[in-house]
Amino acid sequence: MKSKKQSLFPVSWLQAFAIILFIVLAASLVVIGVLYAKQRVAPSVPNPVPSAPAADPVEMTIITAPECAECFDASLLQPQLEQLSVEFKKVTSLAKDDAKAKALIAKYAITKLPAFLLSDELSQNAQLAEAWSRVGTVADDGSYVLQGAFPPYYDLVKGEVRGLVTLTEVSDASCTECYDVTMHEAVLGQFGFALASIEAVDVATAEGEMLVAKYDLTQVPTIILSADAGLYAGFAAVWESVGTVEEDGSFVFRTLSAIGEPYKDLTTGVVVTPTVAATPE
Repeated sequence: MKSKKQSLFPVSWLQAFAIILFIVLAASLVVIGVLYAKQRVAPSVPNPVPSAPAADPVEMTIITAPECAECFDASLLQPQLEQLSVEFKKVTSLAKDDAKAKALIAKYAITKLPAFLLSDELSQNAQLAEAWSRVGTVADDGSYVLQGAFPPYYDLVKGEVRGLVTLTEVSDASCTECYDVTMHEAVLGQFGFALASIEAVDVATAEGEMLVAKYDLTQVPTIILSADAGLYAGFAAVWESVGTVEEDGSFVFRTLSAIGEPYKDLTTGVVVTPTVAATPE
């Protein structure tokens, strides 16, 4: 029997931006394989070291899509930048249908909202200006433009919200000793995913059989993430160490042995208990 439960992780976008910014400044990525194999939760990330204060205060314009309740909370960016010694002299928020917003959208070729436009004074914050090239762009007039960096966001071209991920948990109810597939939720939650829904599917059901055939699943429990998971910075690259990306863009977890707990081999019908090497003292 299939059960379905709606869920949206209580993600702290304030924390998420700090983590992403630290990753950018430090040029480092958390490897998913390490999370699964060693601790199952993301490690704490130290706060970025503040850069020298900007010589002149910065103006920021925020363009939002009011109808997108799921989108990144645009108000959280300012306090994070202030922690990096950016001083603001003016912050303006515009809805996308505002005449000024439309002009800016056209001028800066904005396709994703919320979008942030910061004046060229930001260049005086050398550390942040250098990091910006990895998360945003610098326009010909010197303005710093940031759009779509934090899913979910509103896609102006398609007229829809992107970055809402569906998590499908595939298990076998007959395998009582198999690991609890819901443990993946805690790991994924650390990556800031906005989950539109979580679906639990048993391999014995019609849908379960369809998923096994479609994705050639040979081991369960496992998870399948919808294609929008790939919109989250760096996720697709690190996923290669634990799973596959399918033709439809879905992400399938494959490295069950890394968890170190029992799982079922669907080909042989045997429950496998991985041997975990002892941790050196």
